[in-house]
Amino acid sequence: MTSHQLVELTWGLASNNKNFLWVVSPDLIIRGNSAILPQEFLDETKERGLLASWCPQEKVVKLPSVGGRTEVERLVGELMDGEKGKEVKKRALDWKKLAEEATEDEIGQAYLNLEDMISKVLLSSEEKTN
Repeated sequence: MTSHQLVELTWGLASNNKNFLWVVSPDLIIRGNSAILPQEFLDETKERGLLASWCPQEKVVKLPSVGGRTEVERLVGELMDGEKGKEVKKRALDWKKLAEEATEDEIGQAYLNLEDMISKVLLSSEEKTN
């Protein structure tokens, strides 16, 4: 990524007025220079943008090569407001519901699995001592 591409990406994120999380590696090198995000970008997005310096990289789909800020703005808008975005939001809400159900007190699957594991471990250790 060139510094020009980085600037275009930052302003594409800023100009669509959406909340975002952007993982920027602290050792990102752009053709011999460290990546420095424009202060104006940081000021513009401080209330709706979160920058992180780490994530499990093998779990992240890499950003495709995109053109200028207009294309970045269009792609982010499509993901946030288009059909893809609606599907992603639906799946996230489905996962949230499943996680809540799995951790409900004494009836959730996570609780039942833990109870089952404890009883198997305790029964197994009791059988060995008898």
